Amino acid sequence: MAEFIHALRTQRAPAVSGEDGYRALQITLAAYTSAQHGQPVRLPLPDRRS
Repeated sequence: MAEFIHALRTQRAPAVSGEDGYRALQITLAAYTSAQHGQPVRLPLPDRRS
C-alpha cells in the first residue's frame, strides 16, 4: 500500500498495475474453483461483470 501511495504522490505509475492485480485474482479464483470441483479450470475465466 505504501508503494501505491508513493506512486500517487510522485505522479508515477505504481509498480503493480490494476491489470496485474486482476490477473492475480483470476489465478486465485481459478485455483479455488479447481479445488472445489476437482477439475482443471481454463484461464481467462468468463467475464461475470454485469
